[in-house]
Amino acid sequence: MKNLETAIRELTFASEGQYPRPFTTQIQDLESIDGLLLGFNQARPCPADSMSHQKFLDWHMGRCGTSRELYSKLNATPSRTRQNIERFVRTLNRPILESDVYCFSSPKASQLSSQGKIRGAALSQAVIAAFAPRYMIVFGKKAQECFLKEVRAKNALLSQESWYEKGHLQIQKLKLNRQALNPHFEGDFETALIFIPTLSPPGWNHWMRESEATFLELKNWLDNHLPQK
Repeated sequence: MKNLETAIRELTFASEGQYPRPFTTQIQDLESIDGLLLGFNQARPCPADSMSHQKFLDWHMGRCGTSRELYSKLNATPSRTRQNIERFVRTLNRPILESDVYCFSSPKASQLSSQGKIRGAALSQAVIAAFAPRYMIVFGKKAQECFLKEVRAKNALLSQESWYEKGHLQIQKLKLNRQALNPHFEGDFETALIFIPTLSPPGWNHWMRESEATFLELKNWLDNHLPQK
């Protein structure tokens, strides 16, 4: 967790009228986080004129409450994707941080600007390097392809091997270099890279009836292979 605030401060200054969102979570004690949940990018922005940059950081570092409380204030009506994410997180019942492969907002993934993609990838990588999570769950094919593309582009991926596969669930074991992801961090770490189908409509509609079984299968796998500390 050392240097987390320094790393995200450098990458969350206002751009295109928004503060890029590094993560959101209902967990106030960030030291307890053991896994990340990554989508492609967030749809709803945090307007830069809604608060100072320092206040934005204070929310994320747990000094004003939780970052989830902040985004609930900004967006009173949860999206369908948000509802699916919260159901998934409740099922796993673990201290999870929610982020994205590209931590920069756009109404649609196809509308993400080139600068937003560059900044968003750097911010995502800083979050991953800071937390060195025991597992990362990436939902949606596009996010999965781009995640591997981005870590390879930074020469951060040291090894990759298949670990487990069943139904909609695919798990690999990765070894990543933290300094390659962000210069504020050092050392290597191993993590389980977990792929599940998208939690966003319309793709969600094609597997929603099977989703609960997949969520429970993943919960059982995590409890058996990566029990909570």
